[in-house]
Amino acid sequence: MTVEKDKQIEELEDNFVEGLKLLRNEAKTSIETLRTEELDSQKQELVSFGARLTKMNAVWEDKFLQFQQGLNTLSDLQSQIRDAYSKRWALITTQISDNTKSALEKIQQYYHTLSNKQRDMICAIIDGKLDDYSIKTKNVFTSKVKIRDNQTVNGDLDIVNQKGFGVIDQILIKCNLSTYGLWILVDGNIIFDKNYTYFAGNSDYLQNVSAFLDGGYYYVSIRNLSFQEKFHIKVNSTAEVIFDEILVKYTIRDEIPV
Repeated sequence: MTVEKDKQIEELEDNFVEGLKLLRNEAKTSIETLRTEELDSQKQELVSFGARLTKMNAVWEDKFLQFQQGLNTLSDLQSQIRDAYSKRWALITTQISDNTKSALEKIQQYYHTLSNKQRDMICAIIDGKLDDYSIKTKNVFTSKVKIRDNQTVNGDLDIVNQKGFGVIDQILIKCNLSTYGLWILVDGNIIFDKNYTYFAGNSDYLQNVSAFLDGGYYYVSIRNLSFQEKFHIKVNSTAEVIFDEILVKYTIRDEIPV
């Protein structure tokens, strides 16, 4: 409907400009001709031109009236859409479950607990008036431990696959054989993909890494690995081994809005 109205307006503008051009040319011709002896004949032409101009003005007024009627029709259509939307929303709100109503009430209660500045920011985000915004948070660090006991492995075994920000405090592996390996991925980078023999041979030179034999068990211990986004830890073996204990202790940040 808008495209049709735009086209009508363009036609009206073209008619108006054409009328001005015609008026200018006709006036110029009339002035030059009035200087001749055929004054009466030129006067008749001026009268005829005036009639044509009057007719053109009537056409323009008719087009403008049609345009105004189109705007009124568009306004009526918008009102109908708003009424239909309001009725549909009223129907939806009567059909939602009690749980949904309870959730909406909790959201409203939470909204009322916010400061005026926080409310204004939320409204600006919803209205699309705020493209660059930040939410203040307080950082709460939580210590977590993942333990696997008496795991028989012949291949790969996932231990932890965690997203977030924090520190791996310690990885401790206790196994009955030395034929196992350890794979550690931090923020998309492989930190270690080595076997027990490697760790045992280099534990004196690698910071925070130790590997040793004690009481018939082969231990590997790795401490203090920071992660910004995520980490992933696996153990593996090419032959069947028993992991008496696999422990991963890590501290991770939880962001809480304030």
